[in-house]
Amino acid sequence: MSRQNQCEMCRKRCYSCGFYDDSNDDYCNHFEKPVDNSKMFSHIFSSEGRINRLEYFLSLVMAWGLAGILLWVAIFLLHDNGIELESGLQIRLFLAVTLGPSLGLIWLAGKKRAHDSGAPEWLALAPVSLILWPHLFTLVFAILGTLYLLKDASEEGVNEYGTNPNIPYDTQIEMQYSDQ
Repeated sequence: MSRQNQCEMCRKRCYSCGFYDDSNDDYCNHFEKPVDNSKMFSHIFSSEGRINRLEYFLSLVMAWGLAGILLWVAIFLLHDNGIELESGLQIRLFLAVTLGPSLGLIWLAGKKRAHDSGAPEWLALAPVSLILWPHLFTLVFAILGTLYLLKDASEEGVNEYGTNPNIPYDTQIEMQYSDQ
């Protein structure tokens, strides 16, 4: 791996960027290593990076499982203490508090899946939309949006959100350098 390839990796011209130095074996000052997406669930609470179809599906299953557990525990505690939710506002606040963490995880996973497949980021809201506005239209949108995020394979190679999650990080970086 030559220094010139390292500098080209950051998409700058080596000699005209002003930071390339023939005497230095390190990366040029413009070089930024792409995000490592090869480890499953390595940055689950972040919207940066990419995830493959399997990790997205598992994230959905875990988030909905967490939602079910939180909902069950909250209902049990309400019932045990004799508290009844009477107004629509109370019910909405109850659902927001109990389902909020799961919906956040689902949204983050959808956003990273959109980064990986090249889909628009607003599709990350598809699985969340059913909870926000329960209606037949949102049910269809949630199902179709989730299936759309699951259907496409990962974009090949490194993109602006990091490396392909299906290929080991070191192998992918070496492939990226050898292409240049």
